Amino acid sequence: MSVLFAVLAGALTAASLNSQIWYLSILGIAVLLRTLESGSLKRRILRCGAFAGVYFLIHIHWISVLGTDVWIGLSIVCAIPWLLMAMPLPTRGSATILMPAALVVLIELIRSTIPFGGFPWGLIAYSQVDGPFVRLATLGGASLVTACVVALAATLNVFVRTWNWKLWLVPVALIIAARATPHLVPTGSLNVAVIQGNVPREGYSDSTQAATVAQNHLDLTASYLSSVASGARASADLIIWPESGTDIDPLPSGDIREALNQLADSGKIPMLVGASTWNAQQAAPMNAGILWLPQTGPQNMYVKNHLVPFGEYVPMRSLLGSVVGRLDQI
Repeated sequence: MSVLFAVLAGALTAASLNSQIWYLSILGIAVLLRTLESGSLKRRILRCGAFAGVYFLIHIHWISVLGTDVWIGLSIVCAIPWLLMAMPLPTRGSATILMPAALVVLIELIRSTIPFGGFPWGLIAYSQVDGPFVRLATLGGASLVTACVVALAATLNVFVRTWNWKLWLVPVALIIAARATPHLVPTGSLNVAVIQGNVPREGYSDSTQAATVAQNHLDLTASYLSSVASGARASADLIIWPESGTDIDPLPSGDIREALNQLADSGKIPMLVGASTWNAQQAAPMNAGILWLPQTGPQNMYVKNHLVPFGEYVPMRSLLGSVVGRLDQI
């Protein structure tokens, strides 16, 4: 029965990553902590595995487009650090609240760095985008927000066990702290046009798909500029393409570069182009955001520092590629 409750906890926590239901992460972690209060180490490990396995199977289901084996395998890799939650936790004093919070922050730190530079998907803090505690990120980033969520979950768990009404001071104090935390105040505004040209999923070779994606974004941008010229839409201060808006490198001379120059010149609007480019010195691909200006073309460029393993590059390609042939598509 405890395993089923751990599965429920994982599902609740995964659901909290959808907008407006941030409180489900507090409930989900509280249910997990409840299941870990008894049983042998082996049983607690099983419950932690059930929680984390369900959590990540739901959260990263999108990667199943690469295959069910990839989806399940990566879910297992992401779930392994959560087995640390099976260690004996304090049952008395303030440590019953502080210890689980510190342990989950450690788990997320491990998962975000190991292996291959880590998989920082599904941090508990991400559930709080629409919640009252998100302001705490100003003070301590995602780690502080995660710690806050787990502390609240631990408080709820202890309260259900002891009915100690003094425990309500914890959420009250955290809400006051969050409300009192200074947050960014806008001092101006920009009118931004966001282009989403979409990606064909079936019936295309890699090269044809790359060309189609680029053309989709070029066509949609041209359509937007036409509507601006006709007065149907307001002119933007900036046009933004998504990450990998073109997988054909736009920096060398060619059709893509010429098309981008024409769009920028005709609309007289700066463009931020998400593009895959090539680092000749390192003989490696780069995931970049390129500022494309009218009359002058590509200027400033931001290059992503940490490429996603198995998404943007394949670690140990010679070994893993021989086992899973689909990795050659990356």
